[in-house]
Amino acid sequence: MMPWLIPEKLMNSWRKFVVITIAALACCSYVFGHDGGYRNAAKHYERAFERYVALSSDDRSLLLNFDIASTPPTQEIRDAMRRAQPILNDFHRASLQPYSDFHLDYNQGFNLVIPHVVHMRNIVRLAKADVQLRLADGDSAGAADRLAAMGRNLQHYNDDRLLISSLVNSAVYALVDDTIQHGLDAAAFDPAEALKILQPLEQLNATGDPFGYRDSIATEQDWIVMAMTDAFENDRMSETLDLIWVPDDDHADPTRDAWNALKQDEFELHVAAYDQFMDGVVEVFAMDDPDLAAEKMTEFSDAFVDSEYNLFATVIISYNHILRSKHHSERLLQDRISDLRDLVEGEVDAHAIANAAVWYLRGITLLSDLDEDATKLLREDHLWDTPLPDELVQMLRDTAQPIIHEFRMGSEIRRCDFSIARSLEYPLIPRYTPGMRDAFHLLHADAIRLMHADELEDAAERLAICYRMIGHLGRDAQLISGLVSHTAFEHTHLLVEATIEAEQFTTQQIRTVGAAFDRIGRADPFGYAAAVRMTRQDIGKTAENLARRIDADPKERRYQILQQIITHGPPDQLLTLLALHDAYLRHREQELFEAGHLPAELKTTVVEHDALMDVVSIDDLSTLRNEAQLAIASMVNTPPSDADAHMFDGLTTFTDINARMQQARAVLRIGAAMFHLTTAASDTEESDPS
Repeated sequence: MMPWLIPEKLMNSWRKFVVITIAALACCSYVFGHDGGYRNAAKHYERAFERYVALSSDDRSLLLNFDIASTPPTQEIRDAMRRAQPILNDFHRASLQPYSDFHLDYNQGFNLVIPHVVHMRNIVRLAKADVQLRLADGDSAGAADRLAAMGRNLQHYNDDRLLISSLVNSAVYALVDDTIQHGLDAAAFDPAEALKILQPLEQLNATGDPFGYRDSIATEQDWIVMAMTDAFENDRMSETLDLIWVPDDDHADPTRDAWNALKQDEFELHVAAYDQFMDGVVEVFAMDDPDLAAEKMTEFSDAFVDSEYNLFATVIISYNHILRSKHHSERLLQDRISDLRDLVEGEVDAHAIANAAVWYLRGITLLSDLDEDATKLLREDHLWDTPLPDELVQMLRDTAQPIIHEFRMGSEIRRCDFSIARSLEYPLIPRYTPGMRDAFHLLHADAIRLMHADELEDAAERLAICYRMIGHLGRDAQLISGLVSHTAFEHTHLLVEATIEAEQFTTQQIRTVGAAFDRIGRADPFGYAAAVRMTRQDIGKTAENLARRIDADPKERRYQILQQIITHGPPDQLLTLLALHDAYLRHREQELFEAGHLPAELKTTVVEHDALMDVVSIDDLSTLRNEAQLAIASMVNTPPSDADAHMFDGLTTFTDINARMQQARAVLRIGAAMFHLTTAASDTEESDPS
């Protein structure tokens, strides 16, 4: 344990220490500003802030909330980005400067205002939107330039030497990291562009404290001592404490009384104890081993709180939480540096670390542009031995091939993460699942067209694309995705089985399709088990939120009942529970929208799409959602009771998740046997022609 022995020398010289600290901070400000601001990034940032404030609120809202995974780059968004370019040009110039000094008056203590931190974060969000638009337009070089500026900007947060700036720096890096990932997902950057993005990140990491936590904590230590000393000496302790805590007229605050009752020598002892604790915190934040650092942080914190002179413990925040934030951000940064370094040095190909979902989402967007008649034709049941309608054949031949190209490219990439399209929503039907269902219809129809045209090599390739896409969608851990991938597997396998029985495919073509079949996971082929776990977890959080919002007592009783249903209820009821979750989120969304806290363009629209009719009836889903909303109203407006345990018994259920989970591996095993037996028989015939 840290020995809480206060050195006599420190007790006798703490006033001198405060004077020296103030002088040091003032000196730092002078050194940073001695060149008249010519190389001070703050001058350029301030010009960017002025332009940002002058930008219309509509433009700001469009750009700050733009996410290309869920919102197409409309002309309105492009026009807004064109108007925002002067802001980003100033931001770019600022990022090139060696230091940033906003001339903060640290003597203001707890009254210190630092609005530039929020403004800088918002401009980084504008830069993120700019990168996404540039990548959508194929301007990878421009996107890399913008990302490099975002990386250089991170170093300027550390010049504030404030803990809030370090925390915002970590949060901003998460935005930067996500934006870089968007480009890597799309295999957008060549080695030279990757190097441009990498260099500022390596410079940041080379400091040993990339997000400035050690310096900012040391400054925080000095800052708090100065503020509390000033309050104590000038009889402003109550006023200062009011800046930290909201006064509560109904309850006496013993800590506040203890502060007000301190004598000079007692105050000095508390200052010295706080200084000793904070010296230990700075030491912990310099440790390389995260586990050891966390252990020491807990040890130091407990020792300080339990010590006799611990009043300063009431004005510090949880350094355990900040330490976790530091380590998480540093791991993200180091992993990103490693990824980019591998790309720069040619250790990996850009497509090896890309995300198939990017190509699938592009294909889905193109597919959604088909006219209504063509879409209806696609969704009809088509038999492999029956010619397709002429208008469908023409559409497949003349219009659909660029769409199929996107699905082919996506299917050939190993990694697939659809979470990039779920960043702002958790609806009953994720937006991409109807599009994936239509993609399978398109590929099946084109395979049939090619079979009838005797283009069997291409037909086999279309079916191979289907199997690879099924493997990707089956790992999405969403119940609707599991149902779509399972249904797509059944339809695909019927086509493959029919062509093998009719002896249309050669052995090599069967091997091509079989290799794609092998990309489907064996343990949980359509992701039902993973989706069940994920759904229980997500709606468990919703149950907790619901319990907090219910006025009836006892809240805990209803929460326990909800958790019991969520944790132990049968999988067949999970779509019902998911409908409850969906209805609750939409209800909260409507509340936020009506209160003016949610921009109109972010308001989730109900999926009114019949592309899932062969999987789950949209009418059933709508009914289920409505019933779930009634269940929410009942829970909010009535006291909890034992009857709550049966609140879902009368709700609509329309699919047997349990049965489909049990079927999944058996169906896959039969399919694998079919490929094995067919190719084995062909190999025997080739080796023994007689």
